[in-house]
Amino acid sequence: MLTTVGERLKYLREKKRLTQTDIAEQLGISQSTYVRYEQNKIKRYKEDVFKKLAEILDTTSGYILGEENSDPRLAHLPDYLQSFVCNPEASPYIAEAYLMFMGNKVRQDVKLRNQTSEEAESEENE
Repeated sequence: MLTTVGERLKYLREKKRLTQTDIAEQLGISQSTYVRYEQNKIKRYKEDVFKKLAEILDTTSGYILGEENSDPRLAHLPDYLQSFVCNPEASPYIAEAYLMFMGNKVRQDVKLRNQTSEEAESEENE
């Protein structure tokens, strides 16, 4: 479970495939300053910085600061799934499940296309 501001920042940043330098540049701060945010070494948080962070990371400043229990993008999920999805150690399992899901979806789409194509050929031959 993500319990600190730094853990949530790192999780959200990595999920968006951004580097610490990417975030720092967008915030107009040095990379070393941003690293201090992820390491929980910043004790006073500037409201405008966290509003901008929330915008960059597609979340709310309340989630980053721990004022909200879960990432608002996951609000539609039951609590146990939110906990699982927010656990950084679950990433390989989530990726595997997603790939399986997409593989099944592609197979279904191909099967449907083949059926539609066969039906169209059959109608043409009649």
